Amino acid sequence: MWEAGVTFGAFWVLLIACYVADRYKASQDKKKEGNKDEPIELFEYQAVDFYKTLLKDKQSGTVEDEDKSKKMKQFLKENFQTDAIENIELDDLKKKVEGEGMLARAKYRRQVQNAFTGKRPAIAKGQILREEHEHAEFLDESTKNSMYGFSCLHYSVSEASGSLKIMVLNKTGVAG
Repeated sequence: MWEAGVTFGAFWVLLIACYVADRYKASQDKKKEGNKDEPIELFEYQAVDFYKTLLKDKQSGTVEDEDKSKKMKQFLKENFQTDAIENIELDDLKKKVEGEGMLARAKYRRQVQNAFTGKRPAIAKGQILREEHEHAEFLDESTKNSMYGFSCLHYSVSEASGSLKIMVLNKTGVAG
């Protein structure tokens, strides 16, 4: 009986020690970042959203959502010292928006938790297809083939179809 009491007491000591260590680490992280008046705010947009919104605004000359554009430009100025989206690499922007610091750790913890519980992410019908097409708009022109291309960027094939015809387009107009 005394052994059960010691184990139960040690559990509470360990729990309190973990809580104190967590609070201490949080205070040390806060000191490293400096004394900011505003709390750290996780950015609600993805890197591709920056390109879509800011490039569309720049090309059309009009601003569709002024508040969204202001937030994005402010974020770029704070992190890249410029608000010109064309001067920023997509990979660097992804690291800042989606993959560094507190956000990356939170995403990682969520992924591990979902893996252990067997929970799979909910994917809306056609979401992957739409994302592929959206990312295709921002491919670097130097990586695209100027002579040939596909008539469709995405094909869906059922198991029973047997074969698929894929059309390759000759962009030059010369038969070859």
